[in-house]
Amino acid sequence: MVNNSMKAAIAALFFSILISTQAAKGAECDPDRVWVPGHKTINGVWVEGWCRPTAKTGYVWVSGHRADNGVWLSGYWMPVNPAPRGKNWVPGHRTANGRWVPGHYRGRCGPGKHWVSGHRGRRGRWISGHCR
Repeated sequence: MVNNSMKAAIAALFFSILISTQAAKGAECDPDRVWVPGHKTINGVWVEGWCRPTAKTGYVWVSGHRADNGVWLSGYWMPVNPAPRGKNWVPGHRTANGRWVPGHYRGRCGPGKHWVSGHRGRRGRWISGHCR
């Protein structure tokens, strides 16, 4: 029978192998690319790591990070210049079904409304950005 300390040791071994595998994959990136480590989403889906360009003209890379509520926010490219008149920048993001939507500009909300960025709800479901 497997006890809790044995389960913890197995999990630690699994994650150390996973981290060393991720590091090895990072070494495979072309010289003009940087490894972005894989991560687990709030609903338990593993997103594979990937090699991103080191630079993108007119953009700066915002690294993925955990928000205050513990939700993982994927890294994305953000424009350096101000948004065109009447537009807002929507960062690249994954939809509820895991499809990647690249960052893009969209029109601003009408009078008396404001933009609510896409985010994961309390139960981990993706809520697309919208005017409110």
